[in-house]
Amino acid sequence: AHSLLQNLSYTKTTFDEQLDRKIDELIYACYTHMNDDFNTPLTIATLFELVSIVNTLNSSKTVGTLSEKTFKKLQNNFHGFVSDVLGLEGKSNEQIDDKSEKLVELVLAMRAEAKSNKDYTLSDKIRDDLSKIGVVIKDGKDGTTYTIT
Repeated sequence: AHSLLQNLSYTKTTFDEQLDRKIDELIYACYTHMNDDFNTPLTIATLFELVSIVNTLNSSKTVGTLSEKTFKKLQNNFHGFVSDVLGLEGKSNEQIDDKSEKLVELVLAMRAEAKSNKDYTLSDKIRDDLSKIGVVIKDGKDGTTYTIT
């Protein structure tokens, strides 16, 4: 999504204020998560949500529904988080997939810890946030499993 986003060109169309605001809020959330004791799992979950939006904007050719300011902010901040903060730029898809798998497992471990501390609000939020980005988790008697859709 990083290279896709960098290669998208902007042509203004009908403005979608709600989507524009959502992207702005997600970018802000990335900074909030990183300022919260470098909360990498939630930052990555938020970036995955942005990836989903970028893929939709690309496939539907609706990049211009954003303001140009938000589009540039999305490009710059996404690049900053992916390459500068997380160090994922220049990796092969296999390396990124392996890292993504480890990150999902890390988030699931944090969810298990929240559950063991009876923090069901956080546990449910992690499950719901993962679901939003296409990571479906199933709790079973042998532990938690997940699939990426």
